[in-house]
Amino acid sequence: MVIARFLILDFLSWSSIIILGVIIGIIGQLGDLIESLFKRDAVVKDSSNIIPGHGGIFDRFDSLLYTAPVIFLYLMYINR
Repeated sequence: MVIARFLILDFLSWSSIIILGVIIGIIGQLGDLIESLFKRDAVVKDSSNIIPGHGGIFDRFDSLLYTAPVIFLYLMYINR
C-alpha cells in the first residue's frame, strides 16, 4: 500500500493507506478461507478446470471478491 500510495493513490491520506492495507490483509485472508470452506463442503479439489492445478478460477479471485466491496464501502462512506 505504501508503494501504491506513491504511484497511484496520492489522493489518499497516510491513515487511509494504513487502514486500507489492514482491510486488504484481513478480508483477503478471510475470503481465501471462506472459499476453501466452500470447496471442502462440496468435496472438490478445484473450483473449475479453467486453470488446472491452481484451484480453479475462483481461487485466483476469492480474495478480491470479498475485499473489493469492503474497500468500496470504506472509500465511499468512511473516508470523507
